[in-house]
Amino acid sequence: MTTMDVIVVAAGRSTRMQGIDKVFVPVSGRPLLGYCLHVFERSPVVGRIALVVSESNLAEARRFVAERLYEKVRAIVAGGARRQDSVRKGLEALPGGEWVAVHDGARPFIDEDMLERGLAAVQTAGAAIAAIPVKDTIKSVGQDRVIKGTPPRESLWAAQTPQIFNRALLARAHREVLKDVTDDAAMVEDLGQKVTVFEGSPLNIKVTAPEDLLIAEAIAASLPATPHPSQFPVGGRSEGHVVISRPGPGIGGAELRATGVGFRAPGVGISIPSPQRGEGGRSPGEGALRRYGTGFDGHKLAEGGPLRLGGMDVPFALHLEGHSDGDVLLHAIASAILGAAGLGDLGRHFPSTDPALKSIDSREILRRTRRLAAAAGWMTEFVDATIIAQRPKLSPYLEQMGRTIAETLGLEPGAVNLKATTTDHVGAIGQGEGIAAQAIATVRPV
Repeated sequence: MTTMDVIVVAAGRSTRMQGIDKVFVPVSGRPLLGYCLHVFERSPVVGRIALVVSESNLAEARRFVAERLYEKVRAIVAGGARRQDSVRKGLEALPGGEWVAVHDGARPFIDEDMLERGLAAVQTAGAAIAAIPVKDTIKSVGQDRVIKGTPPRESLWAAQTPQIFNRALLARAHREVLKDVTDDAAMVEDLGQKVTVFEGSPLNIKVTAPEDLLIAEAIAASLPATPHPSQFPVGGRSEGHVVISRPGPGIGGAELRATGVGFRAPGVGISIPSPQRGEGGRSPGEGALRRYGTGFDGHKLAEGGPLRLGGMDVPFALHLEGHSDGDVLLHAIASAILGAAGLGDLGRHFPSTDPALKSIDSREILRRTRRLAAAAGWMTEFVDATIIAQRPKLSPYLEQMGRTIAETLGLEPGAVNLKATTTDHVGAIGQGEGIAAQAIATVRPV
């Protein structure tokens, strides 16, 4: 299948946003940038992604991409002084490839159908951009605000992104066109090259001013509630909502629910929850839909140490038998995550008959489980687990186990809670014949 690379440009200064950094502003509880990244990550026609952000957002962008497991994002780079400088940096970060798309990170509602239309169009023309016919009558107005003319509406289209090009052609445009432009199509036009349009979407809005967030909230609220390759939104660093209130004569303020501690931008009256984090590394306040899963595993103890448990070696004369390394704690947690994500049980994905899993480190099983859940549209938010063992004494090792599990799952240490208990010598575990673990995992949409 023919694929294209995508440069997501999100390095603007948000000068029209009245002090709001729109890149990570929450829209329906999820960061603006995450909507388009989620679509590109899941699209079969997208190969690699370069994310271009401002210098001040580099660290946050790297954390965000790592947390959401965006494996197609191959480069995160700081942008330049102008938009075209930022695009050029994205091009340099993704060498090779025949087709490349440029997309504004401030356009959250791209969809799979649009990407496929664009890729088909560019293979014929060499340069193609998303656009929609203009519905309003357009006036050409002078600096004195006097109308100079009325161009025929039938020939006017409003340009959007993605804008898709033959890579060599776009690279040439960036080398040869040095004047300021507002989009990449204008640079290619300056070379005398033909640029065609393909059908965009009225929903493919660009958030450039605070009032655009009200429209974005309405669009986001209309998206399907279940994960969909082209439209399922992405979780973000704030789980609150944007409050937009614009009272006026005869107009009641349009208000959307807010949670958390916010700040208020002047003018339009927008309250955005601040990215303060509570226990477990998450923002305070209400969140998106959550699901819960439980897991259990137990294995027999056998001669020879050390004891592999919680992703570490515990000094002990016995070990847990198993096809993998026998780590019942990690197996219970992985099972809980799979259950919460609706993905069946551990044996379905990691069967004991698979020779490739023989003696595998169970941290790798947990990593793969994390990726499976993310691909299904879920990320782990919190884990609570209990180890059931008569011996050895495990309390000295719980903190290190918790750190290991949190690191493997991409969580803050406070988002993993571990406990150990005994059965007071009752049953096989109480007689020291084995160890078991049970876990509950909380997941939310990614």
